Amino acid sequence: MEAGAIYVKIGAKLEPLDKAMRAVNTKLKAFEAKTAAVANRIERFANNTIKRTGLIAAALSGVGVVSVKMAGDFERAMVRVAAVSQATSRQFRELKEAALSYAGATEYNAKQVAEGMTFMAMAGFKAEQTIKAMPSVLQLATAGMIDLGAAADITTNILTGYGMATEDLAKVNDILVSAMTGANVDLRMLGESFKYAGPVAKGAGVAFEEAATAIALMGNAGIQGSMAGTALRTAISRLLNPTKSVEKLLRRLGVETKTASGQLRSLTSIIGDLERAGATTADMMEIFGDRAGPAMAALVEQGAAAMAEFTARLRDSEGIAARIERDLLNTWPGQWDLLKGEIEGIAITLGNDLLPYMKVLVNLAGQLIGRFQGLDKEQRLQILRWVAVAGAVVGVVTAF
Repeated sequence: MEAGAIYVKIGAKLEPLDKAMRAVNTKLKAFEAKTAAVANRIERFANNTIKRTGLIAAALSGVGVVSVKMAGDFERAMVRVAAVSQATSRQFRELKEAALSYAGATEYNAKQVAEGMTFMAMAGFKAEQTIKAMPSVLQLATAGMIDLGAAADITTNILTGYGMATEDLAKVNDILVSAMTGANVDLRMLGESFKYAGPVAKGAGVAFEEAATAIALMGNAGIQGSMAGTALRTAISRLLNPTKSVEKLLRRLGVETKTASGQLRSLTSIIGDLERAGATTADMMEIFGDRAGPAMAALVEQGAAAMAEFTARLRDSEGIAARIERDLLNTWPGQWDLLKGEIEGIAITLGNDLLPYMKVLVNLAGQLIGRFQGLDKEQRLQILRWVAVAGAVVGVVTAF
C-alpha cells in the first residue's frame, strides 16, 4: 500500500519533467531538420560555385587563347610589313598603332589592314606614306566592295604607272569610284586596264580623268579589263607615231592629232574630229589597227559629247569614295563589322599583354624537349616510368 502511494507521488512529480523532456526533444528534432536544410543549401551553393567558377575559368581561358592567337597572327603580319618597308622600331610601333586604329573604324580587321599595308610596302611606299595613304585605300576597298589587299594592289599600281604622288591617292580613288558607278566596269577592270595603258597615257600627256573616261566608255561597249587597256595603249601609240598611209587618211578626214607644240591633243577632241568627219569602221581599223580599231570605233559611236560629259563627272567626283564608305558603314552589317573590329582590337591588345609570357613558356618547353632528346635511352625510359607511376597515383586519388 505504501509502495503504491510512493509510486503515485513520484510519478506525479516526474510528469512535468517528462513533458519538459518531450518538448525539448521535439525542439531538438526541429533544430536538426533546420540544420540539415541549411547544410544542404550550403552544399548546393558550394557545388554551384565550383561549377560556375569552372565555367568562368574555362571562359577566361578561351578568351586568353583566342586573344593570343589573334595577337600572334597580327604580330606576324606586321613584322612582314616592317620587313618589306624596312621600318625602324619607332615606325614599326606607329604602323601597328595605325593598323589597330583603322581596323576599329572600318569593316576590315587588323590582319586585313596589315595585309593591305604589305601590298603598299611592296609597291615602294615607306612607313609614313603607308600610314598616310591607308585611309584612302580603305575607302576604295569599301566603296569598290573588294578585299583590302586587292584595293591596295590596284591603287598602288595605278599611282606608280601614272607617276603620281601619295598625295594624289584620294583624288585617284574618287575618280575610280565615280567611273565604276557611272559605267559598265568595276574596280578590278579599271585596275587591269590602267596596268596596260597607264604608263603610255601618262607619257603622251593624257589626263588621268580622260584616260579613265575612255576606259569606262569602252566598258559600256563590252571592251573591258586588259582588252580596254591594250586598245587604249595601241591607239595612243598609233596617234603618236602614225604611218604615212595613216597620216594621209587623217588629213583626208581633217583630223588633227597633235598641237602646234607637237603634243597629243585630248582624246575627246580627236574623237570629235573623227565623229564630225564621219569616219567609217574601215577607216577606224586602218588608223588604229585590229586591236584598237573596234574600241575607238565604240568611242566615236558614243560621241565626243558623251566623253566630255563623263570627263566632267570624274573631275567633279571629290569626296565620292568617302561618302559611299560612310553610307555603307551606316547600315546594320556595316555597324556589325565596326563592332567586330573594336572587339578584335581589345582582344589583340589583351593578347599583346600575354604574348611575352607565352613566348617564355614556349621557350622553356623547347629547352625541356631539347634536354629530353639529349638523354640516353635508359634515362628516357626511367623518366617515362616515373610519369606512369605519377599518372597511376593521380588516377587512384581521383577515384577515391
